[in-house]
Amino acid sequence: PFTSTCASPSLTSTTFDAGNPKNHRNLDADDTNLFSEDIVLQNYEVSFSRTIERIHYSDTTNFNPFGYAMTGAVEVTGSLTAIRNSSIDTIIANFSNSTAGALNIAEATATNYSIAIPKVFIGDTTMDMGGSFMTQTIPFTAVGNADLSSASPMLTIKSA
Repeated sequence: PFTSTCASPSLTSTTFDAGNPKNHRNLDADDTNLFSEDIVLQNYEVSFSRTIERIHYSDTTNFNPFGYAMTGAVEVTGSLTAIRNSSIDTIIANFSNSTAGALNIAEATATNYSIAIPKVFIGDTTMDMGGSFMTQTIPFTAVGNADLSSASPMLTIKSA
């Protein structure tokens, strides 16, 4: 049978969220763009992942590991669903010519909320005509800078 020696934490005080929640409707159309083309987002998702593996164990009492190793590459992927307009045609052209571009999602005051990915490649897009207007779903993958000596990030998220 499994027994745990961890003590349960006890809450001595509560802390409430005092900040303003971020709302998708607060995004600024002029500050939300892909390949420098303004887009009107319906939804978006961003995923950040990296594989980490446990390195065996150092004792047979608690089975604490010797350590952890980062075995996989950092991956930043996601997708955007935007209202289909003339900007979408320009963005989709970058899929055919394999051009990397920037993705920015932000409020009017970017210090309050912003997601910036300096270099993305887009994947094969899909169009949806099921509602009162057409939308385009655009998958993307962030790529790093070829200059490994630079400190340019793959993904920057700010939230105040």
